[in-house]
Amino acid sequence: MHLRATLLKLATGPLISSLIALVMVLAITGYSSGWGRVYGAECAEGIRGSSGSGDNSSSDNGSSGNNNMAVFGPGALLAGSAAASSNGNSSSDNGSSDNGGGSSISDLPSCDPLESIVGVQPRASDTSTVELGGGNPTLLSVDQVELFQWTGGGDVFVTDDPVDPAQSPGPAMPLGLRQIRASNVFMEVVNPPNNINLTMRYTDADVAGLSEGGLRLFLYDAVAGTWREAPATVDPVANTVTWTNVDISLFGSRFTRIAIFI
Repeated sequence: MHLRATLLKLATGPLISSLIALVMVLAITGYSSGWGRVYGAECAEGIRGSSGSGDNSSSDNGSSGNNNMAVFGPGALLAGSAAASSNGNSSSDNGSSDNGGGSSISDLPSCDPLESIVGVQPRASDTSTVELGGGNPTLLSVDQVELFQWTGGGDVFVTDDPVDPAQSPGPAMPLGLRQIRASNVFMEVVNPPNNINLTMRYTDADVAGLSEGGLRLFLYDAVAGTWREAPATVDPVANTVTWTNVDISLFGSRFTRIAIFI
């Protein structure tokens, strides 16, 4: 009798009540990172190809000078602070591309804070994922700005999240430069080594009154908080900026913003 009374007292006591309340708060607010994706409804989990086991850090992109990149950080040309805004993705249909294994479409920002800095929307309707390789060597983004071309080596999963720089400028830009075209890109290596070329297109209106010789290609290193200039070739006739033999490891840990500046 005394044991039953003691147990009843414990079950209704302040300690148990506090624990129950804490569990309810965690479930509702999504306190932990995993729960936040399910219950919080405030962010979207990123897409990682279909295998989820690719190791981009070990890929070998040959000797084409992929490390020839200038760094622009807070101590150099950057000014202002990062802007974590939506990237203004459209509601266009992405055709036959794999948009994440049947996951629901959502314009929510990424759960990864370093991806949200550049406005990643990993489950947006215009975000597309394709395995590039010998049987399927190209991916053209939904907005037809980015063209990814597989030129040799093993397969690579490429996920492209188109960005409208006017709606989502992302982190503060290098001083004196303007962002005219952009995308958030993730790459997952299936079998290294890999060879991928990236071409970004622009329009005559983008460069009206400006010299196309001043076009430059940058990617944002969210960990370092810097824009890095990528080696690129400008074709003013075709209105393209091309990075040959992309260093895939730069896009392997998370979505990375790649953009044309002028």
